[in-house]
Amino acid sequence: MTDNELAIAERLNEIERWWNGASLNADEAHRSTTAIQPTEIVNLCRELLAALAQERELKAKLDKLVCDTLATRVKCEKELENARERNASLLKLLVESVIPYEALLADAESRKWIAPSIWGAMEECRDKVRALIGVSPSSRDAQGERT
Repeated sequence: MTDNELAIAERLNEIERWWNGASLNADEAHRSTTAIQPTEIVNLCRELLAALAQERELKAKLDKLVCDTLATRVKCEKELENARERNASLLKLLVESVIPYEALLADAESRKWIAPSIWGAMEECRDKVRALIGVSPSSRDAQGERT
């Protein structure tokens, strides 16, 4: 509780004791009858109502923030799921597109009838795809024994 809220609570307790006619010692009785005026009671009630309204407003803002955050998280999770599915599809397509190159590059006879520039482009494409998917070059390629 804030100091202001504690002061309001203390004053409301005084009002309640005074209102219920609780037995008060002389100092409390004097202070209660002289310190608490009807206008002060009204002012305290107004202040309390304003504080409660502010509390409700802050709680509503917090609730909205939490709801918005959860909605954003759900949306981002869905977007992430879609991106992962798309990436998996693209990776599959990429690997499938390189399979013909792999077969040709593995065939020594093919090198005889494929132009050197095209052969080099096929090797480059294969190597890039392998790097993207994290596959190391074959042992023959690693040793530089390309056929």
